[in-house]
Amino acid sequence: MFGAYRTILALIIVGIHFTGSTYWPGHYAVFGFFMLSGYLMTLITIKNYGFSPRGTLGYALNRFLRVYPMYWLVCLISVGILITLGDNRSASPGFFMPESFSQWFRNIALIIKISTTPVLIQPAWTLTVELFFYMVIGLGASRTKTRTLIWLLASIGYTAFMVASDYSFSERFFTLAAGSLPFAIGACVYHWGENIMAKAGALFMHPIAPIATITLFFLNGFVGNWLGTYESVSFYISIALCLLILLSLHKRRELMFVPRDVDRFLGDLSYPIYLIHAPLAWLLLYLCKLANIPITGPSISALLLFVGPVLIASWLLSIAIERPIESLRTKVKQAI
Repeated sequence: MFGAYRTILALIIVGIHFTGSTYWPGHYAVFGFFMLSGYLMTLITIKNYGFSPRGTLGYALNRFLRVYPMYWLVCLISVGILITLGDNRSASPGFFMPESFSQWFRNIALIIKISTTPVLIQPAWTLTVELFFYMVIGLGASRTKTRTLIWLLASIGYTAFMVASDYSFSERFFTLAAGSLPFAIGACVYHWGENIMAKAGALFMHPIAPIATITLFFLNGFVGNWLGTYESVSFYISIALCLLILLSLHKRRELMFVPRDVDRFLGDLSYPIYLIHAPLAWLLLYLCKLANIPITGPSISALLLFVGPVLIASWLLSIAIERPIESLRTKVKQAI
């Protein structure tokens, strides 16, 4: 039952981008996604694919089908939006048409860092991190408890070193190495989740547990802004809260007020929301300018006005790409 959770995380990221305010803990939500991916990728490699050459090939093909077709379609949409906007670099730094073979290749192949410009989909750097750790997990980094523990300890050690050395928040958040910690924690939930549930299962399986932990996640972001600890103490508290949320969901068969089919539907929207919201925002800002609507940048007004079109566009993308590709991915999995 991760569908609603994934979409909540995606909408938190939309919130920070559309309002420009870290009262929406979008950075925390990115690490929440990474942790969930660490858990799910470990689960499917061990349970569904295995580590034979055939299984690894099937895993790699299905990861490709999960990420790239939707990404490429939204890149095409971004190209159309950029043609509509014209040369709009001063208004949208980083979001402009690639001009060289190298720039096009990095966008198409998804070899993107936070510093990469131009980018057709501005938050796509996280997908590069995801793809890297998909590969790491597919090659067996979390195949056994021992390997996973070594990975976790190395990630904790590196994180502690960055904090002790006073690395910037950018270095502790936007880099490949920084992403190792949440992925490793997610993998650990797969291996040790049952042990934790045996000791504290009643707490995590209480119907209110997911709502309570997600509420604390939001509250932690608010307090972090208020106290000025958003990029330090509150950031690492958010990782612990993401762990609690994952534990409260990973064995759950139902959610309060969210039937299974609704949870699945919401989950199908999360990836399209994440991809389309940034390029679509530039188009909507342009249309607001033409219509003399006084919205020129990130604000609560932009969030309230733009979130509806983002949800509609995401639903259409889900129908056009997600569902047909899912049937193909099922065939790949069955062929293993």
